[in-house]
Amino acid sequence: MKTYVDSNLHPSTQFVVKEITPFEVMKIVKSIKYTKSVGLEDISSRVLKLASDALSIPIASIIINSIKQNIFPEELNMPK
Repeated sequence: MKTYVDSNLHPSTQFVVKEITPFEVMKIVKSIKYTKSVGLEDISSRVLKLASDALSIPIASIIINSIKQNIFPEELNMPK
């Protein structure tokens, strides 16, 4: 089965996605506002921020591998 990118881009089209670093992940997580609501995984922004030092490397790895393998969670495709 062809992926969306494979079926919608001209064969000579090239683009580069810069890999995200754990530091960039940590910076983004720490910039999230504290709210009482939770995300898709039922994790509050407070818990995510408190654990950002420990989670930044695995989160960066998940993002990098998701892009490299062209695999994206269906839950992220939900309309908001």
